[in-house]
Amino acid sequence: MNSWLDGSDLIELAPGNAQAATDRLPVIAPVIPQNTAPRRISIFGLGYVGAVSAACFSRTGHTVIGLDTNDIKRQCFREGKPPVVEAGLHDFMQQGVRSGRLTATDDVNQAIRDTDIS
Repeated sequence: MNSWLDGSDLIELAPGNAQAATDRLPVIAPVIPQNTAPRRISIFGLGYVGAVSAACFSRTGHTVIGLDTNDIKRQCFREGKPPVVEAGLHDFMQQGVRSGRLTATDDVNQAIRDTDIS
């Protein structure tokens, strides 16, 4: 689906040379698949990107195994405690752990063997 932004602002191309931006700029909205079957996903690394990604995937119904070599991060993860600060992450992780869709391991073979996507 495409939508358009009205480019009526002035743009200064060079000092003292302003021009009206009358062209319309296309904005491409991403197509996000709806009603996809839940998948089993392994996330390698439970830092900022991995923890947030894992929690969000579990929130949308996927089962996620988080893999990390850090014992503290894995323990926090298993308890539903975010290893990083991010708004809403605590609730997402708590829901994932309670539902059984969010776990953590340090076993690479298990993470790969027990998931569809790594």
